Amino acid sequence: MVGSIRWNLLLGLAGFVLILLSSIDSNGWSLALLRSGYGFAAFFILAFALRVALYMLVGPRSAPAVEHEPQAPSGEEDEEDGKGHHFDHVTPDDEQDLIALAQEPQKGEAQRPAAQTEDFRKLSPPKLVSTQDKSPEELAEALRHLAAQNDRK
Repeated sequence: MVGSIRWNLLLGLAGFVLILLSSIDSNGWSLALLRSGYGFAAFFILAFALRVALYMLVGPRSAPAVEHEPQAPSGEEDEEDGKGHHFDHVTPDDEQDLIALAQEPQKGEAQRPAAQTEDFRKLSPPKLVSTQDKSPEELAEALRHLAAQNDRK
């Protein structure tokens, strides 16, 4: 884990003092010390959780560089020895690929088959009708009809 037990103790002690100072004026000594002890335990455990989270994010501390022993004179390298220890931070230059991808949709539009364009129809939804020209009796009847449909469901 990242750090040592001292971090847990320091964070627990900080929680103890913080809770003791905030509760001493409204509670008695015994109750304030009891709650501060609970605070110490909670902050101590919270420090463990933080250390585990940091360990997962950062990873284990890297060991000092150790010189590898010379290889056997056979000339064959053990490929499994170095796997997973090194990361190549260099990414390949994708500029030509990006240009080709950017031009591809333009080529695709020109090569669209005629059958596909004939099947295409624009969406024409029904027009909404204004209720300003309707009589109040017609509107009330429409509302009753909708209410009756909702009651059946």
